[in-house]
Amino acid sequence: MRPHRPLPSLAVVVLLGATMAFLTQGCGAVAPMAAAIAFAGLALVFYRRSRLRLRDTGRATLCLAAAFFLLSWSNMASALHRHRATQERLTALSRSRTDVLLHGTVATSPHGRLLAGQTARHTFDMTVYAVTVSNATHRIMPTLLPVQRYGTLSLLDVPPSRPLPEVGEGWTLPCRLLVSTNRIPPTVSARIQFPTEARHAPEYNASFLTRLLDRLRRHAADRLATGIAHDRDAVAILHAMMLGLRYDLSSDINDLMSESGIIHIFAISGLHVGILAAFLTYVLPFFRLPNYRWGFLICPLLILYTLMTGAGPSTVRASVMSIIYFSAYPLHRKPDILASLSAAFLALFLYDPLNLVNLSFILSFTVIAGILLIPSALHRIVTAFLPPRPAVDIPVPTGFWRYVLRQIKTYALQLMTTSLAATVVAIPLTAYFFASFNPVALVANLFAIPLAMLIVLSGSLSLVLGLVVPALGLTFNAAALALVTALVRIMQRLVALPHASLAITPWPLSTVLAYYALLLALLLYAMEHRPKAPGHLHD
Repeated sequence: MRPHRPLPSLAVVVLLGATMAFLTQGCGAVAPMAAAIAFAGLALVFYRRSRLRLRDTGRATLCLAAAFFLLSWSNMASALHRHRATQERLTALSRSRTDVLLHGTVATSPHGRLLAGQTARHTFDMTVYAVTVSNATHRIMPTLLPVQRYGTLSLLDVPPSRPLPEVGEGWTLPCRLLVSTNRIPPTVSARIQFPTEARHAPEYNASFLTRLLDRLRRHAADRLATGIAHDRDAVAILHAMMLGLRYDLSSDINDLMSESGIIHIFAISGLHVGILAAFLTYVLPFFRLPNYRWGFLICPLLILYTLMTGAGPSTVRASVMSIIYFSAYPLHRKPDILASLSAAFLALFLYDPLNLVNLSFILSFTVIAGILLIPSALHRIVTAFLPPRPAVDIPVPTGFWRYVLRQIKTYALQLMTTSLAATVVAIPLTAYFFASFNPVALVANLFAIPLAMLIVLSGSLSLVLGLVVPALGLTFNAAALALVTALVRIMQRLVALPHASLAITPWPLSTVLAYYALLLALLLYAMEHRPKAPGHLHD
């Protein structure tokens, strides 16, 4: 009774345990932990007896699965309890309108924006580790808070009149916490009250590597804007897609991408890491490097790119998947992309269980799992119901044109099934989190995915080749500008269609879980019970 694919099975068990912890918040984590230890002991007993009796192997597997289920339940419940306590404390401080001191590390570069009435605003994110209230400092769970500073137009002076916080620096900021009740769940932000009293806090400084990577990121942003800085929207889209810098995106661009259902292209995710890995695997054979050595070059580059783009959950997921995938070659093992996805899920869960309630994490893993599972199930069903081959051969092109037509057909089918899979698995998430349904998303992704691939490829070539020949950097930046302009215009045409985006009532969590349970059942049925084609019923 050992599972044929232990990593995906373990990932499913851990996910079910974490889901149970989310559904039973407030029940504590001690009982699941004690039960997990008991089941682990039973699994050990049965495993020791399995050499004598085969049926005990199955019992050991079931007990081990129960132990992992309860252990993930306990781990997730404990993390949720700490997170809820921190949020309740911050929310209470915001509602009391009490001035506090926030101690932490700057997580993103400050960016300024001109507001109405001759005012300006600086915004950045800060990882808060402690809060001082009435001269009493309280340690809290590390929490990422958006920080805002309002002032006159002098905030936008270049160079600034006062030094701005930089990524990785530790600061102590006098703030007033604000809570936004129009979001579910309510979110807490901070507003600087007395800028002159803000001071450096070296004890909260991040590592030198973090600050170095931020400088590389800003240098890359400057290179991507060379020659095309006149089109601010295009540069903002390019920065968002290549480096994860989304603060310059205008509200019009954000609304356009949301209504067309392609907002996911702004997430540094598997698309970007996949393009980088695919480009390297295409180039490396020219240097006569055997495939079992590719990982020694590709893996460090993926790690560097992940760190430089902020190490978001979707980026880490894609990088871990790629690293595990390419590590199979030197170990003389067959690469398994589903096992790589499961390993990435388990690694991120062990690092921080609260990743499972991160929207980027949820979208990334759900969409990639659907893309991996749904097309193969559709292929089984479609090929089963296709009519049998005719007895008379139909003449087809030969040689080069036959190869070209085959490649076009394969790419078109992959693009359509990928777009369909991404849309099917994303429907309940958009209904639950955004209360919207985008019928145009299926068509929009058919254009957005290949254009996004070309944009990322052009940007990557600009960064790499522009270091050697600056003229090539300008050329690829111009190509990226043309592709971004085409993407925006196509999305504007699609969004203008009737009923392109519909506002709906948010789905309850029970409906979302039932949808995915039904989808999983259909996938398992399609994989295990391949239907026979009508033409072969009497064979």
